[in-house]
Amino acid sequence: MEELQDFSEKKESSFDLKAELYKYLKYWYWLVIGCLLGLAVAYLYNRYTIPEYATEASMMILSKEDNNVVGALPSGGASVLSLQQNTLDNQIETLKSKRLVEKVVDELDLNVSYFMEGKVIAVEVYKNPPVVIEFLSPEEVVHEATLDIFISPKTKDTYTLTEEDSEYSKVHKYGEPVKLQGVEFTISPSGNEADFSNTVNIKVQPLRNVANDYVYRMSIYPKGEAKDILSLYVVGAVPEKSRDFLNTLMLYFNQDGVADKRQVAENTAAFIQERLEIISGELDSVEGGIADFKKENRIMDVASSAGEYMSKSSQAEQRIFELETQLMILDALKDALTSAKPYRLLPSNMGAAEGGISSLISEYNTLVLERNAYLKTSTPKNPVVEGITEELDALKDNLLDNIESSKRSINIQLRELNQLDRRAEGQFSTFPGLEKGMRSIERQQQIKEQLYLFLLQRREESAISFAATGPVAKVIDPAFTYNNPVDPEPWLILTGGGVIGFIFPLLVIFVINFLDTKVHHKGDLKPLTDHVPFLGEIPKVAGDQNEVIQV
Repeated sequence: MEELQDFSEKKESSFDLKAELYKYLKYWYWLVIGCLLGLAVAYLYNRYTIPEYATEASMMILSKEDNNVVGALPSGGASVLSLQQNTLDNQIETLKSKRLVEKVVDELDLNVSYFMEGKVIAVEVYKNPPVVIEFLSPEEVVHEATLDIFISPKTKDTYTLTEEDSEYSKVHKYGEPVKLQGVEFTISPSGNEADFSNTVNIKVQPLRNVANDYVYRMSIYPKGEAKDILSLYVVGAVPEKSRDFLNTLMLYFNQDGVADKRQVAENTAAFIQERLEIISGELDSVEGGIADFKKENRIMDVASSAGEYMSKSSQAEQRIFELETQLMILDALKDALTSAKPYRLLPSNMGAAEGGISSLISEYNTLVLERNAYLKTSTPKNPVVEGITEELDALKDNLLDNIESSKRSINIQLRELNQLDRRAEGQFSTFPGLEKGMRSIERQQQIKEQLYLFLLQRREESAISFAATGPVAKVIDPAFTYNNPVDPEPWLILTGGGVIGFIFPLLVIFVINFLDTKVHHKGDLKPLTDHVPFLGEIPKVAGDQNEVIQV
């Protein structure tokens, strides 16, 4: 047992690094060939793989103070027209919304791609393709179409159109209507006949699929100390197409934001105009009542006779005016909510509503804008639209409850103030009843005048806001493309190809040596026979040689 143990220990300690290295280095030419083959494959991959480049743009999200001219008015009237300040996350979601991206894809015709067929790969041609496809079918059909056709020049006036999926192949004249897959179109030369020597592959994809692809490939993240700058990043094989996409996306984002703000301003102006017409009629009626009262009772100067009373009770009456004005505005908001036209924008911050009501109105307007945006591309039966409608109904009920609660609170205050006013009037019980009746009519006149002037001021601010609506964002850097491709990375591919080409022969040699159990020379037995005398070697004659070798 001790001899076997010593023998095992000698076997474990008999590793010869030089001999092991020689097993691999004697096949050095295979290592060199493998490395060269790996480099060659990596070179061909770099050469024939279409590179993709990163394109970036940046824009600053402007606050409402930056772009609202009405904010400079001393009255603070800008609050009635301003939308609730959105967070940066909301702006990012808007930029990545499928609705906005689909508009950009449609504007730039990014759902149609042209490829020039080469010997190995097809290269996309973005701006100046040799031929152009013009659709005769309606837009809604084209936006859902899928086509993959090949255009090969035949003569000066004809071409061969091939579609592999349907095995369609036919000669057509340029400008001749063609109908495939339910889509009618024409093919016309663009004037670049010199470039029209190879086959052109035209691919038409559904608009929604292309938009989804851009949303997936686009990254948006905030930067800057204030985190108010957004960096837009997209990767694509055609840098010019990526630049056009980002620049147009920022343009449409601005236009979309301005349109929303103007829509709120327009609805607010319309609401104010309706109230002005009503208040104007009521004011005319009150003023006519004053004239009739004076004429019937032959009164010329009621103000001088009631001056002392008015000076003592002015503070209480002023508060009554304010509360009654708030009641009228709350009634107007309630009328707007319960009008025959549902889900329309409400005037925001009319100056009388409590903070809770103002925040609910802002939330209601935001949902109305979102619902209207979805209705442009879908129907009211759309699950998303139905969900928004349910939220609007819940908000409407909540608003009505808050309005009723505010009215109850105001009525309680009015009762208390009227009691105080009546006590003050008791001090002047000797005043003729005629004076009291006149004062009541004048109070109604003042309330109507205050509300009328208030609405006139808001109407002017609404007109200024509509005319001077500023952009919601400022472009810091237009889209630009980095020079180095992000995929593939040439040096990384070459390095990886060389390393893999070098390692592969090593693995093959290792497997061969690992599976080799033959004895090739006395060195293979030396670790096992150090204690056994060596007698000699028997040479091996290669091939069919019969030559006798004497030793």
